[in-house]
Amino acid sequence: MYEPNLRSLKRTLIRGGVAPVFVTRTLEELGDHYEDLEDEALRAGSSREEAGTDARGRLGQPSAIAAEVLRRPELKTWTFRWPWVRVVLHRFAVLLALSTAPAMAVVGRGASITRWCVSTGLAVLLTGSLLLLMQHMISVGLPA
Repeated sequence: MYEPNLRSLKRTLIRGGVAPVFVTRTLEELGDHYEDLEDEALRAGSSREEAGTDARGRLGQPSAIAAEVLRRPELKTWTFRWPWVRVVLHRFAVLLALSTAPAMAVVGRGASITRWCVSTGLAVLLTGSLLLLMQHMISVGLPA
């Protein structure tokens, strides 16, 4: 019967940056406390419905529980405690990806790279030869 409140509390804690291990532990403890309070009320003679209402009332509002847990920075993940580390690591990862992308693009394409290098080399050789011939003809003069 207390399950919907625990799901809402879990969502709030995760969005607030609480580490998942602490969220799980908190929810398990709250579930145990709820069952203990409900059993105590049942032993006192309350009906099942009254016992659940009493246990929820004694346990407290999920928003108040969430506020108390979110108030403790030691329960938060490192990305929430030190956001600048996340930013630095993200930028480092982007730079690393940008610098390794060209190398990754040529891995496994040896034949294509060889053809490209040979064709580019031949084009440079032909263009350079034509330019040298033109320069020689300009400097010597055209044959009459």
